[in-house]
Amino acid sequence: MLVRTRAIALTQIRYTDHSTIAHVLTETHGKLAIMVRNGNKRSARKQPYFQPLFLLDVEIEYRENRDIQSLKNVRTEHPIHEIASDIRKQTVAVFLAEVLQKSIHSDQPDSPLFDFVSHQILLFDHLSKGSGMFHHYFLAQLMKFLGFNPVNTWSNDFPLLDTENGEFVPLYAINPACLTETESRLVSGFIQTNAERFSELSLSSENKKLALESLLLYYSKHIPGFDKLKSYDILKAVFEA
Repeated sequence: MLVRTRAIALTQIRYTDHSTIAHVLTETHGKLAIMVRNGNKRSARKQPYFQPLFLLDVEIEYRENRDIQSLKNVRTEHPIHEIASDIRKQTVAVFLAEVLQKSIHSDQPDSPLFDFVSHQILLFDHLSKGSGMFHHYFLAQLMKFLGFNPVNTWSNDFPLLDTENGEFVPLYAINPACLTETESRLVSGFIQTNAERFSELSLSSENKKLALESLLLYYSKHIPGFDKLKSYDILKAVFEA
């Protein structure tokens, strides 16, 4: 069955000299693996359409229960200018694409999730102020769509985030799975903010790093196989340069 759908490029790997396998998040069929064929050996190593977080319009020959679908046609849905040209934004895109690749396992459509991700990509591409904290904000908001957002909010009475149970708890309920008060407050700050205000958050470099590591720890408690991301060390190196 020929299917045309909007798609978000996540990751791609070289499969043969003449093909790559691209992982994409689609509007109609969830996350899919797509075989991308090309007669040029050099271009098979890097398909320009499938760069991380590119917004695409694809036609695929879809067969249910097939692990890898066949690409028939692809075009850019929305040009992504800043992400394609700014080294910091490129690095964040690679990092977030790996997060999405590890976080989303379903091949079922999820319109709210797809709409959220695509909207945030466009926001990030046009963002000037606060772009160095966009990945913190994105992770904090994404968990709401993945189903493990904390069930309550941070307060002076509930200042610790229990990463395993997904709730803020009082000091007397502290356990090994709890973040510190500082870490909990930082994570809460990104959960409670919105797209218009997160860039106004004023954090030191140390607290930005602490907030990101705390968010990743929280993800690791709720997503099986969410090991250390390969792109994280590159992200740190670029932002610490």
